[in-house]
Amino acid sequence: MSWTPYQTADQFNITGMDNVFLYVATALPMFIPLVLFAIGAVITGATYFGQKRATGNGDLPAALSVGTWFTSIIATMMTLQEGLVSGYTLVICYIAAIGAFIALYLSRER
Repeated sequence: MSWTPYQTADQFNITGMDNVFLYVATALPMFIPLVLFAIGAVITGATYFGQKRATGNGDLPAALSVGTWFTSIIATMMTLQEGLVSGYTLVICYIAAIGAFIALYLSRER
């Protein structure tokens, strides 16, 4: 009998998208933080370049604030599936969102 360090897909209950993410996260712990980072980067880039196309001038602190808050909301919703997002990752998302909001607030002219 051979020993495997992780469960195979046959042994894991993969019936929904959350279970697919949970299966990959058990084999690769950095998967969910990388997914959240990619979501935040895509939302930030889309907001920045959309604003730049619409007004001719992009606002990076505003785009970063939108991207990090959206990522924090997604990370909070992902905590509903037990074992998907760790508390450490969730705290990092909230700290990034608060930091981006402070940067947005400080970048505005009075």
